[in-house]
Amino acid sequence: MPSRLIYIGDSDCKTLRLEDTNTAQFVSYAALSYCWGDTSHNRFKTEKETLAMRKQGFDYYQLPSTLRDAVKVARTLNLEYLWVDALCIVQDWEEDKSKEISKMWQIYRTATIVISAALASHSDQGFLHERDLVSCYLSTWAIPWHKIDNEGNRVEAFAFCAEGEIRRVRKEPIDSRAWTLQEDKLANRVLRFGSSQMIWRCPRGYLVDGGSNDEESLDKDSTVVKVKSAYEWTDMVEEFTTRSIGNAKDRLPAFAAVAADYAERHNMGPDEYRAGLWASWLAFGLLWHIKDIDDEATYPDILSTEEKSPTWSWHLARSGISWPESIPYQGDADDFKLVVQDSQVELSDDKVRFTCWEPGPSISSPTGKCLLPRL
Repeated sequence: MPSRLIYIGDSDCKTLRLEDTNTAQFVSYAALSYCWGDTSHNRFKTEKETLAMRKQGFDYYQLPSTLRDAVKVARTLNLEYLWVDALCIVQDWEEDKSKEISKMWQIYRTATIVISAALASHSDQGFLHERDLVSCYLSTWAIPWHKIDNEGNRVEAFAFCAEGEIRRVRKEPIDSRAWTLQEDKLANRVLRFGSSQMIWRCPRGYLVDGGSNDEESLDKDSTVVKVKSAYEWTDMVEEFTTRSIGNAKDRLPAFAAVAADYAERHNMGPDEYRAGLWASWLAFGLLWHIKDIDDEATYPDILSTEEKSPTWSWHLARSGISWPESIPYQGDADDFKLVVQDSQVELSDDKVRFTCWEPGPSISSPTGKCLLPRL
């Protein structure tokens, strides 16, 4: 359970309040996944100074539009509690942030439903909007028919092809944010509000406005929580690194919930985690490289220079990374000439198990000739 939840009550309840949870008693709640936006859109949050005020109660209309829409959806589903990170985590209290980040995977996993405000690029935008079907679907045809409504306006009719078009999951603003990846992948049930369609996903199926999707399965077996090979893990990392994040130092914390969930399902402990890599296939993991470098002079500019960052980890990269596709990996150390002699990690925070810093691995490898391009 998260440490705090927002009591939202029913539609007649105009005063909301932040409540401490009782770990001995589970309550059903919805969790919101959304884009904060820049500081101009992220004004309503909980800090040390406002924590007591949030617990006393606050008006529904104080919330930004995206959060108000989430309250509407949760109430419609007869849920009285809502979890929103900006309000349920004390944002200027590092100890509280570390504590809540360490159990983020549990927060989204145990939520009755995760409400994904996919179409909203910031917290003031909202996501419950009227949709124009003509602009939502690519294949439309005008029908030679019209009528005049009561206000004298000409009303025309269009037909659209639902097959395929309505089932296509479009990229939305939420898909560009690093923090929201874990929120989507770890949830058992997601209700996604997109610009052209609403999508429901749960372990048993996948539904969109036009019906079930038979072409693409989002069954949990295909996600990181059931990953069965190093390549599947690296695919998830590659997707994560293409997403934007406000602070480069947050890369590992933003990915920590995915790592924690993966470790639990595969009986792996935090002592096997190496800042985004795994000790059992560390030799392969160290082969990551930055993608799409056209000018070698820009290479240093896309590496983080934060102190204490492990220089061997992918998380220091400020752009997308990848692994070689041509190297067959079967989990056998004999496949590599490189040998990992030893590897250790030092936790930067004992509460955040899957965020770690130097020291790193000690490796040895035979040397050979290489051909460098002319600069």
